Amino acid sequence: MIIKSIFGEFAIRTVGEDVEIDPNWAAANLLTIDLPTIGSVTCHRHLIAQLQQALSSSVPPDDLRSDDCWNPRLIRATGDLSRHAWGIAIDLQTEDAGQLAPAAQR
Repeated sequence: MIIKSIFGEFAIRTVGEDVEIDPNWAAANLLTIDLPTIGSVTCHRHLIAQLQQALSSSVPPDDLRSDDCWNPRLIRATGDLSRHAWGIAIDLQTEDAGQLAPAAQR
């Protein structure tokens, strides 16, 4: 799997719907930072620079909000491990469910 080769492989343990990730992998790969507009998030260390650049190269809406990148869980529909388990997915929303657009297009 390409994701494992780039972001690392870890042991998991499932307890009901909860997924526990190897704490050594988490300590070595996850960082918590403050991002413009959305505040503090925990993401994979390889994703941090891209997120910082994306949010600083546009003018994020004032009502932009996000959940963390890191949320170890399974995808309900398939039972597969979510990309959030690696800290490489982030869901961004605005009040009006609008899309982010480069500053020049606003």
